Amino acid sequence: MKNIKKIIESIKGVVNVEERAKTRFYIEVESTKEEKFEIEITLHYPDNSSKHSLPKQWYKNGSTSRLLNSYIIAQTYYTNKDGCFGIFNPTTKYNKLNFDYILEVTEENIKYIVSEIIKTYKTR
Repeated sequence: MKNIKKIIESIKGVVNVEERAKTRFYIEVESTKEEKFEIEITLHYPDNSSKHSLPKQWYKNGSTSRLLNSYIIAQTYYTNKDGCFGIFNPTTKYNKLNFDYILEVTEENIKYIVSEIIKTYKTR
């Protein structure tokens, strides 16, 4: 896969991308002076040889249709005068993972997840 930072920077609404580690990216999104919206994505490459790997558990429990060799997790940070909140994140639903958005690490999936988060924020 080509440079992940450049992939993220090409997404509409992204202002800045900071690569905090090889698999962790902090993304600043266009927002107003009164608020700030940021996304942190982590690319996971689990050891699926372990019977305790999360993707194995998800597949075994029927949460995913197949065993994932990698996956993307997102955190959101919406800050306004009232504080900082982890909202506008379609990868979670009722404080649990939303498996419709737990996808393998590909260029298309990174773009999709980040774009969906930005769309959720912008259309609130």
